[in-house]
Amino acid sequence: MSHASAIDLVACPVCTLVLHAGDGACPRCGIAVRRRRAPDLTRSWALLVAAAALYVPANVLTIVHIAKFPMRRSDTILSGILHLWATHARGLAVIVFVASVVVPLVKLASLAVLLVSVRARSSWRPRARRAPTASSKRRGTGRCSTCSSSPC
Repeated sequence: MSHASAIDLVACPVCTLVLHAGDGACPRCGIAVRRRRAPDLTRSWALLVAAAALYVPANVLTIVHIAKFPMRRSDTILSGILHLWATHARGLAVIVFVASVVVPLVKLASLAVLLVSVRARSSWRPRARRAPTASSKRRGTGRCSTCSSSPC
């Protein structure tokens, strides 16, 4: 059995019409059609490093200036969290802390772990990491993107 890419076929991302890769545009909807890029670990690492580098200034640079005569105040995300905590808005302070600090750090760490495991060709749970085949989807034994935790 040959893959569509082996015989130079691609699907339109809008109307899913299957056509030859060299056609340029979909005759049905006019959208430009091109081959899918192969997964590129270098690009993923570059995006991870950029996200980590931008995380620091996002949390330490001033995001708001408040001017109430005669007082002026400038806050970063972290100083805003501390101010909310000090003014007894602790629930809101926790929400802002989780959304602005914890979630981005967990995302960065998770992506780093995934990239390291791919680079090291990890053998952890190989069946769960295997891409489903078309025949396993028809039988209902594979996994798909809409129901990643249970069989299709």
